[in-house]
Order: sequence, then structure tokens, then C-alpha cells
Amino acid sequence: MLIGIHSFCVDFERRKAIRESWAQLADNKYYKYVFFVGFPMSNDVMNRVMHESHKHHDIIQTSFIEGANTESAQSVMFFKWVSRECPKTQWVMKTEDDVFVNLPYALYSLSEKNSAERAIYGFVDTGEE
Repeated sequence: MLIGIHSFCVDFERRKAIRESWAQLADNKYYKYVFFVGFPMSNDVMNRVMHESHKHHDIIQTSFIEGANTESAQSVMFFKWVSRECPKTQWVMKTEDDVFVNLPYALYSLSEKNSAERAIYGFVDTGEE
């Protein structure tokens, strides 16, 4: 399973928290993750992101200048990147950097689906039982 995590460049602490929590499970043959970010308005932030990218090798930068109206375009860019760079990936998950992902449960849930079909599944947690 490849997990694409949308993140704004300035959200260094969120990416750090993900790396130190649920993404640690992604360091195996079943899960891989990447952060998708745009281009920041600040050169200082850009330099910090470049340093972070060289250190962790888990950041993909899109060609969009970051803003509230670019999230949909970045999602499209992520799926295009996956189809080009990871065409044999069986499962792809797109999430945000403010979401905790239960990786074992996600993979279990997906294994119950018909993997021969190309499909998009979604889940919205409303907090209700």
C-alpha cells in the first residue's frame, strides 16, 4: 500500500509526528508513504523543506504554489505521480497530515475488497459509533 499524505510546506511538526508514530509501520514491504507538498511563498521555508527531503527521502514536491485552493489539484497530481512512478502498486491511500491512519486495519479492510477491479473507496469518520 502506498500512502500519499497531503501536507503544507510549513507543517514540519505534523510530518515529524507522523514519522514518529503511525508511519513507522510503513518501513516494511507492505506500506510505503510519501508526503506531497507544493511550493511555499518563502525561500526560508523552501530551504527547510529541501533539507527535510534530503534527510528523510519521503517528500514529493508538486508544481503548485501552496494555497487553500490547490488541494484538489495536488490530489490529482498525486494520483498522476502514482500511475507514472508506481504503476504496479495494488493499493493507494490519500490522506492529510492531520489524520491518524490505522495501517493494519486499512490493509485488512482493503483485502476484503475485490482487488481485480480498479476502484476508489472512501471513508469519512464522523466520530459517531
